[in-house]
Amino acid sequence: MADWDANSDKLEANLRLLSIDIRQNAISRAPLTVDTARSWHQTMMIGLTPDKPEYVGWYRGEPGLEGLDVQIGNHYGVLSNRVAL
Repeated sequence: MADWDANSDKLEANLRLLSIDIRQNAISRAPLTVDTARSWHQTMMIGLTPDKPEYVGWYRGEPGLEGLDVQIGNHYGVLSNRVAL
């Protein structure tokens, strides 16, 4: 399976598929929900191999993901206890 954190052909194909769904949602003016975003994340990750597959489609701060904070280089994301659902 493709590396989830690389610009692989599989990731690009997933993102193309996802862009179609996002566009259809926008055209139909479907309300954006937490479950919609969760579904988009799951679609983006199809066929990829994340380090923690159990995190796919879940939000930091949800049960089991409390205290899971993220960092890119020297930059930290919003603390998990501040992520609102």
